[in-house]
Amino acid sequence: MRTFVVLIVLLNVGYFFWLQRVLPEDKIPAFEIKQPFKPAQKTLMLLGEQPAPVESILPRSTESIMPSQLSSIGINNDGQLPVSMEPVPVVKPIQWCGMAGEFADELGALSFVTELGELGMKGNIEVLEKSAPSTWLVHLPPFKFESDARIVLEELQNKDIDSYFMRTGELMGGISLGVFSREINAQRAKTDLVRRGYQAEIKEIFLTEPHIFVNIQLPDATLRNTSIWDDFWAIKTKLEVTEKLCETIAR
Repeated sequence: MRTFVVLIVLLNVGYFFWLQRVLPEDKIPAFEIKQPFKPAQKTLMLLGEQPAPVESILPRSTESIMPSQLSSIGINNDGQLPVSMEPVPVVKPIQWCGMAGEFADELGALSFVTELGELGMKGNIEVLEKSAPSTWLVHLPPFKFESDARIVLEELQNKDIDSYFMRTGELMGGISLGVFSREINAQRAKTDLVRRGYQAEIKEIFLTEPHIFVNIQLPDATLRNTSIWDDFWAIKTKLEVTEKLCETIAR
């Protein structure tokens, strides 16, 4: 067996040298090196040769995505995109209005309004007319002619009776015989004048007197819960504040 293997090897070696010496060079097969293929700039492409479409950046299934990741890209927990985004409602501050008073005069009320403005609040002065105690006027009714009234007036003054001719008002043309704060005193004066021959009458005079207040308007009702509000009212011990419906406060 070893002899057979050695014989095969010698035959192969001999055949190789024979090819090198016997065969001419032009019979030796040559290998041609070809340039690499360069595709044309514009070629036709079959539908089957087109590249596969790029898949959506959104996953087909959101089961493996955490809820926090879903919310960051705007996907609901059920894997669906929201149809619309509801706007977040803006909570407007609630105004608060009140009335402070009362003030001795308008100058003090005006100073108070200025202090409110420095705190970012609004205020305006409001004067309310309130009823005052009535007075009673003893008088002679209006005369038809002023000359007749003048004659009687001179007569009353000669008797030291307090009187004067009324040129204006509801009782214009009459003669005033005194104003009394109590009705009983007016009745006594009338009785005395009637006894002396004068047709005196009594008229009740309804009076009003001004009361000065300041309307307050806060842009936000929560300002009443701040230390600034508490400190401001700590020194306003003589003023009283009551809440009221908000209205437009003019400058």
